[in-house]
Amino acid sequence: MLVILKDKGRSTSCCELRIDIDSIKVIGENTEFVDLTISFYNGNCFSDIKASIDLNIDDLTTVLKKLTMLATDSVQYIDPYDPGFFIYSIPETDPINDELVFRIFVSIDAGLINGTGATFSGPSLALTVKQLDINVFVNEIRKQLIEFPRTLYRADI
Repeated sequence: MLVILKDKGRSTSCCELRIDIDSIKVIGENTEFVDLTISFYNGNCFSDIKASIDLNIDDLTTVLKKLTMLATDSVQYIDPYDPGFFIYSIPETDPINDELVFRIFVSIDAGLINGTGATFSGPSLALTVKQLDINVFVNEIRKQLIEFPRTLYRADI
């Protein structure tokens, strides 16, 4: 199911970060991997950019937790243990409403996705959002992770 974080920086912006859970595989007794499709949607301005990423579910949970506790006084870098994507968060004050917002840069790694290394470069999407927007987004992903059906994966097949 699709979860969307929309840019709130300007009313005319149509940029969105879209995350779709494709599958969750159970491997062994306590290990789960989630297959995600991360999409950058830009309306009619540019073509959508998509990447399929396979992450340990605990790794994704850690990233989600960090997103709910963004630093309000400094730039923050968030990445999962497995290469695939990374996030920069820059706190700033909205000049119109004089309230705290975050400029979020989400990048899909163009290197070895789910491999042994990453290039820390690739296409990025910038969004301006409030912490509340992030929390709603994170909570929806968490809900999807709980409700999504699991597939038992056996490596010996």
